[in-house]
Amino acid sequence: MSPISGRSIIVTGGASGIGETAARLFAENDALVTVADISTEAGEALAEELSGKGCEVQFVTTGVADEAQVAAMVDAASVGSFVCIPLAAEYGEHGIRVNAIGPSTARTPMYLKLNPEYEKTVAATPALRRGSEPVEQAQAAMWLLSDAASFVTGVTVPVDGGCLLY
Repeated sequence: MSPISGRSIIVTGGASGIGETAARLFAENDALVTVADISTEAGEALAEELSGKGCEVQFVTTGVADEAQVAAMVDAASVGSFVCIPLAAEYGEHGIRVNAIGPSTARTPMYLKLNPEYEKTVAATPALRRGSEPVEQAQAAMWLLSDAASFVTGVTVPVDGGCLLY
């Protein structure tokens, strides 16, 4: 059984890049995934694809700057956890943990298009001297969602290859 099996997980920005990779990973690990994104066409296509593979995935058009859309997203997912310390304090008594990852740049199609010099840039970083694969970001998030992190709440875990060291 997967460490996140049966959990209801919202992936904001879930239609592309790191979010899409995370949505795929979580769905393949038997989570109930709500993909939230402003890109309706890509989000619906992803939800349809994953649902066709037997995963439990839904899509909700959501711009996180729009309170009504965020409320609709939360209602659709039947959970109420967003990332910040005050919410971790507020929801902790209900057994709801609130955490985030602080991702570094990742080798996504969008980022590579915006930064054609990506490989040179990351090779010059002082820590790991490489960029992140989107799945590395998603795996860190999956750990936070699992029981292995059952006593972790109110934190943002830097998944940056050591960039904060310098």
